[in-house]
Amino acid sequence: MQETESGYSPIFIARQPVFDGRMNLWGHELLFRDSEEARHARIDDPDRATASVIADGFALAQEAMLPGQYMLVNMPQGLLEEEYVTALPAEICIPEILETVHPTPEVLERLQLLKARGYTLALDDFVGQPGNEALLELADIIKVDVLAVPPDDLPALVASLHRRGAQLLAEKVEDNAMFHRCLDLGFTLFQGFFFARPEVVPGRKPSVAQSTLVRLLPQLSGPAEPRKLGRTIGTDPGLSYRLLRHINSAWYGLTRTVSSVEHAVLLLGERPTRTWLLAVLLSDAAKGAKGHELTFVAVRRARFLELAQSEAPAATRRQPDAMFLMGLLSGLDALLGMSMSEVVERLPLDDDIASALCGTCEIRSDDCIPARWLHLATALEKADWTMADSILASLGLSQGQAARFHAQSLLWAARVLRNDENP
Repeated sequence: MQETESGYSPIFIARQPVFDGRMNLWGHELLFRDSEEARHARIDDPDRATASVIADGFALAQEAMLPGQYMLVNMPQGLLEEEYVTALPAEICIPEILETVHPTPEVLERLQLLKARGYTLALDDFVGQPGNEALLELADIIKVDVLAVPPDDLPALVASLHRRGAQLLAEKVEDNAMFHRCLDLGFTLFQGFFFARPEVVPGRKPSVAQSTLVRLLPQLSGPAEPRKLGRTIGTDPGLSYRLLRHINSAWYGLTRTVSSVEHAVLLLGERPTRTWLLAVLLSDAAKGAKGHELTFVAVRRARFLELAQSEAPAATRRQPDAMFLMGLLSGLDALLGMSMSEVVERLPLDDDIASALCGTCEIRSDDCIPARWLHLATALEKADWTMADSILASLGLSQGQAARFHAQSLLWAARVLRNDENP
């Protein structure tokens, strides 16, 4: 299998957050997929291929985990019948029994063994379908697809599941109204893209950190003279300390420490310093677990879009700075509780970038290449592999290239945000 510069195989990883009823981040469901090139090498045994993808993907995903979080990992029928699954750590890994799994004697025996070894088991995509009694009895967490259950039938289904004593997870929660309805029904865990929907509250004032972000964004959206950038950072003792901690981390492998902000900027380079500063300012503007997750998604998306330009063909290549900024801004509406049009009107953006952010252009148009890049990033995050494949072809990027940049962007986002949070 090919490897990225980070040492990991070229695997697409989608992290879909799971929150509890207080909007604390409980964990993530991890969805893995090989790049096309890697998958061709071992198509003779799909389950073993999946095992390799999960092993490599799980190791990579751990780089971005915070203490106390759980990982839901999809398990197809073949993997559940093998010993392989027990190699994953029971204290953080929750095998998720897919809806395609049949409760054969072999599968039930394996699930009982997993429970005996301390694993928590989750049953995926339950909508009340018959034939799952044996799996329901073993499940500690039951995931209910709330979009697939008729709204009038949901209360009765939830009541019947509560009697089993399992924890209920509402999946495909698409907006805040659905989140509150599921909370009222007794669900305790929630998964879906509701967390990324902006809650616009008229008259709400931004925090000091949010105001700082909005004020500095125009200054940081284009090239800056390194010494001037160093002086800007140097006026804030907190930012200065965090930059020095960042560059003195083991990641850069420096043989001596750096004690000057201007020296740090010169060593890092103007653009890497600017992208780091944008990520840090976005992190400062975030509030709570929801804000942290939004920040991680935006920073990873920005880095992915920036890296992808290095190997994109000339016809679809755009300035890396502009792509990084677009990725970062794409989560700002949800983070600040503003409409995207309000965010965009404050910044000196090119028309195609502004249109991409506001969703006002057709991605198939050659005038909307940035929108196509943004749709690619969001398709990968949502594990919409069919959409991602279609967009990759139109952008002239291979699956292997995209998977490599996707893995590198996860590691970069995790490193930047972890170094910034942990003194």
